[in-house]
Amino acid sequence: MNTQALHSLNMAFSSGAPTASGAAATLTTTAAVDATVKGVWATQVAAEAKTLAAVTTEGVSSADATGYAATTFSALYGGASTNAAAPANNDGQACLLVHCTNAAGEVKSIQGASVQLDASGNLLKAAEFPVIPDTLTPFCYQLLKAGLTAGDITPATSNWNSTGFTNSITNIAVLPNRPVTS
Repeated sequence: MNTQALHSLNMAFSSGAPTASGAAATLTTTAAVDATVKGVWATQVAAEAKTLAAVTTEGVSSADATGYAATTFSALYGGASTNAAAPANNDGQACLLVHCTNAAGEVKSIQGASVQLDASGNLLKAAEFPVIPDTLTPFCYQLLKAGLTAGDITPATSNWNSTGFTNSITNIAVLPNRPVTS
């Protein structure tokens, strides 16, 4: 075994059993999350409802100590969107939302690019993971879908039970190296 492969490892050792449902726009960790950031134990993420904090790696200098900056979540245009910015022949959109912890035990979320759905709510192409800086450790990801009957959906603002909106959470120890296809 190559022990250098474990050098500065970012890994979640427990998932937190997160949930996102009902008339809320928060992520609830029902158990604590234990993780390492750059090979050092991070402060434990407490089991509680978390207000989603959007961050991005776009436009962040590689010399930046955190490797990310605060941002806002982008809207998904559902099939019932009346927004002029919605794509033509829009049957809905989806994206991945990756939830991470930093060394201080704070939850930060990074949104992937939007992909189109077909009328049945299936992805027309794979949903790609966003770039995650080495100062954050992913512990779960959510596939968000604003389907045919949904209006505009914005993570952290729209309720999880909005009409035509679905989401599924996958617990992870490390970020998968393949895109999500369904």
